[in-house]
Amino acid sequence: MKILMFSWEYPPHVVGGLGKHVTELLPALTNEGIEVHLIVPRWVGGPPEEDVAAVARTGGNRRVSVVHRIDPPSEPMPNFYVSATRTNVPLEEAGRRIWEQHGPFDLVHAHDWLVAPSAIALKHAFKTPVVTTIHATEYGRGRGPVNGEVPQAIHNVEWWLSYESWRIICCSRFMAGEVETALRVPTDKVDVIPNGVETARFDD
Repeated sequence: MKILMFSWEYPPHVVGGLGKHVTELLPALTNEGIEVHLIVPRWVGGPPEEDVAAVARTGGNRRVSVVHRIDPPSEPMPNFYVSATRTNVPLEEAGRRIWEQHGPFDLVHAHDWLVAPSAIALKHAFKTPVVTTIHATEYGRGRGPVNGEVPQAIHNVEWWLSYESWRIICCSRFMAGEVETALRVPTDKVDVIPNGVETARFDD
């Protein structure tokens, strides 16, 4: 299987749980023999391309996934929502280029609303399903109310992404309930997959 993945965070840029989640997920998928091409904004450096190599547990073949760090726009932005929207322009362009070079892909995997425009654009361009992991919602960040122009805009993009997604992944039953309530996602469209722990690091 080959996955084209979009995330807002990956080392050296890790802000919170999303970045840590993707950092651990990429080698885990590679270890299972899944080839992932991760597209992420190049916020604080790191090489433009980085191989993530692993020996697949199934068959013992060496598999490689690739991180593609894309330079975001350099001009100042009026707010975070506009910055995210404009940053998706080079992310989408990179996705199309990577698809032509390394595709086709079986899935597009998006992590949260920040990369929604890119993931949805490639879904329609290449007729390929989107799977989305929702780590947090604007509803949850506001503890219920979605007040203000920017929070409402973000909430609308979250709804759009959940609507366009074939499946929604949440890391807890609590977050699944929030997604079902806030974004009106049908229960049978949501899968709960808790974060795993790589125990090998504790073997020494």
